[in-house]
Amino acid sequence: MLLYILEGVLITLIRINKRLNLLEEKCDPQAFLDATEKQRKGTGKNSKMNAILDINKSAALISMGEFREAKETLLSIDKSKLSNNNLLVYTINMICCLYELGRNFRSR
Repeated sequence: MLLYILEGVLITLIRINKRLNLLEEKCDPQAFLDATEKQRKGTGKNSKMNAILDINKSAALISMGEFREAKETLLSIDKSKLSNNNLLVYTINMICCLYELGRNFRSR
């Protein structure tokens, strides 16, 4: 039984690593966004995991220059579902969005 659980955890970690490599190594935010949405379908209604996937989605949108959509995605997250590490990433992504949206607003 323990071996079965460990195997499942290992497979999950490999999938997450492959998905993150799409953004971090291959610099392909659209492929990362697609993989994130595919992951969401397998997650179901797990609110904690969906919050994390929304943070990932916002990172892809930021990479694509879609700051307004990334901000809206971040604002939709229930922050009570986030760990301290995930809350840090949420905050960094939100600061990036607000900075870029403010800079674009001032340049008009």
